[in-house]
Amino acid sequence: MTPCKFFALQNVAIKITDEQLEADPDLPRFTLVFDREVHSPKFFKKLWEEHRVAVLTYKKNVKDKWDKDDFKEHEAEIGSNIVKMELCEKTIKMNNVELREIRKKGTSSHQTSIVTTNKKLNMILIAIKMFCRWTQENFFKYLRNDYDLDRIVHYIVNENLNGDADETEKNLEKQSNVKEELQGFEAEEKELLEQRGQHPYKITIKEMAEDVRNNRS
Repeated sequence: MTPCKFFALQNVAIKITDEQLEADPDLPRFTLVFDREVHSPKFFKKLWEEHRVAVLTYKKNVKDKWDKDDFKEHEAEIGSNIVKMELCEKTIKMNNVELREIRKKGTSSHQTSIVTTNKKLNMILIAIKMFCRWTQENFFKYLRNDYDLDRIVHYIVNENLNGDADETEKNLEKQSNVKEELQGFEAEEKELLEQRGQHPYKITIKEMAEDVRNNRS
């Protein structure tokens, strides 16, 4: 391990000692939370085996649906709000790498899939940490678009005298729900396009159903 990498692994908020890692083979040094663009089971395995770093991310290209009866309703506290989520967990293997898969069933029957190599976090906490990323993404997107965040030379934090924290949390939660629903529609659209691609682009009149032919006598 290079000195730079060693320093990065040591410079974390909650430091896990080598003695703790040796005593508990399932304990991670820390957990990385990121989106599906970094999805790679081979990379997940490398992080765990070489550095004892766990990952938490979305699963790519989910086409199957778990039985709706497998999902159970759970309550989770996000900020000052109690949110109900239908969750289910299973152990899976991807490219011979064992992962925990947690799915959340939405109102439109869409299932959002999360995978992790962290064996210590409970299912509800995993869902909270992953879905809270949406509010963070929306917040930073708002700052980039409206306040040119990336070009600010320095930063200072002031109290929002006109804002309502509870109302802001509710708005962010609504945005997260909308984004989840949009992702469900995008997944359904992709599936329909794949189904459409299995049919020929053109057919002959003979291949048309009798009741839809425009025959002229």
